[in-house]
Amino acid sequence: MNRPEPPPAPREAAAPSDDEGAPASRLSDWVFTKDPRQRLRLGQTALANVIMVGCVLLLHAGADAQGPLHHWIWPWTALALGGMVAVFAVVRSGISLRWRDPSIAMFQMLFATACGAMAYVLAGPVRSAALPIMAVVLMFGMFGLTVRQLIVAAALTLLWFGAAGLYWVVHSGGDPQVITVEKINFGMLLLMLSGVCILTARLARLRERARRHKAELEAALEQNRLLATQDALTGCLNRRAMMGRLAQALSMSARFGTPCSVIMIDLDHFKRINDVHGHAAGDEVLRAVAELARGSLREVDALSRWGGEEFLVLLPSTAAAEAVACAERLQARVSGMRLTQLPNDLSLSFSAGVAAFKGADEPLPALIDRADRAMYRAKQAGRAQVVCAQQE
Repeated sequence: MNRPEPPPAPREAAAPSDDEGAPASRLSDWVFTKDPRQRLRLGQTALANVIMVGCVLLLHAGADAQGPLHHWIWPWTALALGGMVAVFAVVRSGISLRWRDPSIAMFQMLFATACGAMAYVLAGPVRSAALPIMAVVLMFGMFGLTVRQLIVAAALTLLWFGAAGLYWVVHSGGDPQVITVEKINFGMLLLMLSGVCILTARLARLRERARRHKAELEAALEQNRLLATQDALTGCLNRRAMMGRLAQALSMSARFGTPCSVIMIDLDHFKRINDVHGHAAGDEVLRAVAELARGSLREVDALSRWGGEEFLVLLPSTAAAEAVACAERLQARVSGMRLTQLPNDLSLSFSAGVAAFKGADEPLPALIDRADRAMYRAKQAGRAQVVCAQQE
């Protein structure tokens, strides 16, 4: 009989979906995409375009209309703006994602500084204004370039601006005042580039330190996760983690009606091994048995160190008879083990109790208790045996 469905809850105003957002939001997603990394790259490239537009406006406002190269201002404008727009288009298209540097930061840097050097020649008496603009452009390199790349960019910038300054010295016929101005401008540029390179090196060290700390933190978190779920000695699941796996497996078994079994294992005469051969030998036995058991189980099975010398095995989709056969195979392999810290004539064995899940009416503690009592019956019967719990 189908249960009646509850009455529908009053409808609330639904939040606009991505497709129903404001026009400005849709336009932003279309221009900058929805990918966070691409948005960051495109945002930086768009800011570089804005700076280039500012350079163009300043050049047109301050350039000498009667200067010898004034007819080159518009071709330079087309080159500068066209180049930056082309860079934005390449990044936006996703073509650059296949390259080592998807943001094309090195190309943008070299292109912008080359355009700045040309603007220095075209600007005439206001050419010194190009220097602080170049400082801003080079600041971008601190976040997108390596120290080596920025040094290369700085060296080329010095070369280009040195050639531009030399043009003005030659054009002035060696005027001492122009020579002084160009020396000062070149010195200012050299100081700015040196400062940017030093700051970039420091920033790179900080990034590397942050990366290393992040890796160490992730390793520590992973170690804590393992300590919270695994036994430190054997690498098996610990008792707490196994309880979670058991609860999940029994829930699936009750829901779909599939069998599920557990095996409680207790190593025979383990205390004697510790007393006679030492705790190091006992630890070796526990590790060796755990490794052998993991290699004998399926991927869907689970093995935990239940406590001391006890192990609990979870066998999903496994009936009692199959679980008994699994325990007996494992018993035969354990008895054939030979360990370096034990005499060759010492044979290991364990006592095991098998219990099959009876269904949704059986709580988890009851299933474990039945397996535990079956294991004790195996010990009382002479050890090195596998006993299956009755479905009482």
